[in-house]
Amino acid sequence: MPANTGQIASIARLCNAEGVPLVVRGAGTGFTGGAVPTCGGVLLSMERLDRILEIDELNLLAVVEPNVINADLQHAVEAAGLFYPPDPASLNQSSIGGNVAECAGGPRAFKYGTTKRYVLALEAVLPTGEVIHTGSKAVKNVVGYDLTQLLAGSEGTLAIITKITLRLLPKPPANATMLAVGAAAFGQLFLMTLYLQEVLRYSALKTGVAFITITVTLIAVTNLAQKLTTRLGARPVLSAGLVLTAAGGVLYARMPADGHYFWNVFPGLFLSGIGLALTFVPVMIASLTGVQPADAGVASGLINTSRQIGGSIGLAAVTTIAATASNHYAETNAVPAFSAPALTHGFQVAFYTLIGVALVGAAIAAAFIESKPKPAPLAKPIEVEVALEDAA
Repeated sequence: MPANTGQIASIARLCNAEGVPLVVRGAGTGFTGGAVPTCGGVLLSMERLDRILEIDELNLLAVVEPNVINADLQHAVEAAGLFYPPDPASLNQSSIGGNVAECAGGPRAFKYGTTKRYVLALEAVLPTGEVIHTGSKAVKNVVGYDLTQLLAGSEGTLAIITKITLRLLPKPPANATMLAVGAAAFGQLFLMTLYLQEVLRYSALKTGVAFITITVTLIAVTNLAQKLTTRLGARPVLSAGLVLTAAGGVLYARMPADGHYFWNVFPGLFLSGIGLALTFVPVMIASLTGVQPADAGVASGLINTSRQIGGSIGLAAVTTIAATASNHYAETNAVPAFSAPALTHGFQVAFYTLIGVALVGAAIAAAFIESKPKPAPLAKPIEVEVALEDAA
């Protein structure tokens, strides 16, 4: 159980000189069996090398020893307003050294890439006991062979990693609110369509014309939503959009069955159209914060998937709630299950449920979405030691 690089180098030299197998063991959570000494020999535990040596907020990097647990690093950098994306399933037990050796991924790899993308530099001990340094703290490091990326994913077959410099990202805003956005938006539109036709008995033509309004309103307000998000940040715009979506739901829930076609339908649709524009635009902008340009397409696809999942959940929920509430009203008041009063009651309960979802989404946005993107700080100079040999 060595405590520093020098001790590891001494052990490696001794094993090499005596021809004894040397196997490195980190947290022991890998599935490839790399930490199992199948040929006997010396098992080198990295348990004591568990320090976070540096978190550089200006240059967006961290320097750690190999046995730092992934989750501990994530908590430490998030407390500094930064973000380390790789999140293997064993993040609460697995070590950064093992993640680098195995090039671990995790669910976020689809959006941000695997561990090797975030490894800037390594300190490592070769089997002969020689200590080497690869890479640098500089992002642009194109001189010579890329030994850092060669060691990342080598599964301990080339060297013993003793120190790791990792690239960090600005902490992204919470995107879970997109589930609430999708549920409230799609659920509301679906429920409104059924309400117009089943309760108010409007024709398919009238229903279609009504929904053209929400489409035109959404398109018209999209450009304004983008400008507001750029000027004010995602949090206030998104919160306002969800509140307006909830307000549209209130108008739908209070819609009289014998009212005028225009005054019945269009005020709620106008509010919903404005609300949809003020929710979808800022949440898309917020979801791309800190994402590399090459990954923007994947990130957009993932956030759209979240919206569709939320929409599917919303459709299933409101349908079930409306049917259950209608049946309960019919049984309690001894009226037919599909009578206008029973259907109206069921739809109203479902609308109020969606209003609650939208307001919860607004609360999440207000609590977690960053108020306004902060300009990147000027990085402090990185000291690079350069050894110059005498030409003579």
